[in-house]
Amino acid sequence: MDERHLWHQNAPSNDSKWAIRALICSLLPCLGPALAIVCVISAIKEIKAGRKGKGLLTAALVFVAIQVAVALAVWLATSNAFVERNSSGQVTQGGRSSFVSLRVGDCLAPDPVKAASDGSSIDVFAVVPCSQLHSREVASRPMLSAGEFPGQDEVARLAEEKCGKLAETPLGPSMASGVADLEYFVPEADWFSPAHDAICVITFKEQKGSFIDAVFQTQGP
Repeated sequence: MDERHLWHQNAPSNDSKWAIRALICSLLPCLGPALAIVCVISAIKEIKAGRKGKGLLTAALVFVAIQVAVALAVWLATSNAFVERNSSGQVTQGGRSSFVSLRVGDCLAPDPVKAASDGSSIDVFAVVPCSQLHSREVASRPMLSAGEFPGQDEVARLAEEKCGKLAETPLGPSMASGVADLEYFVPEADWFSPAHDAICVITFKEQKGSFIDAVFQTQGP
């Protein structure tokens, strides 16, 4: 083996180490793009000084751009996703609410997200301020049963029975006349609601302002 071959074998690489680091960081989630940008700046200096690595640098910039675009899309999709409330608990900005987080008095959009039409389980509710058009309001959250999950049929029976007691309140005449109707939603079989309760919802013709408050103010407790 001649000396020239040994020299080429042991010669330092002319590739930009910072370009390699930039590419690696650009593939990492979370802080990867930020670190990649720092590496890109150093890689540009090395490449200008004669190092190779323009291809690596270009690839790193592409991956950084993709991660930034995805992060921006997620942020835009979720920035208004969750309900905001004031100090009194009233909804000031509509959004999504889980079964557990939904409160009595909350006003729901005409079509809650992932709702079943037969009064069965639901994962997420679309909540709006009561000052906006809506056609559903949460009237009560009665306790169903303590202990282990009694089965979906029994949960549905209990929910129908206990939500039906709203007919004995000032809401009863509106329900009897057909001005308002009743539906309920129950927790899934994993029994995730800490209180093991149901959500009783009054439905009515779309309007602005609280339907339930108006009925109670008119007819009294």
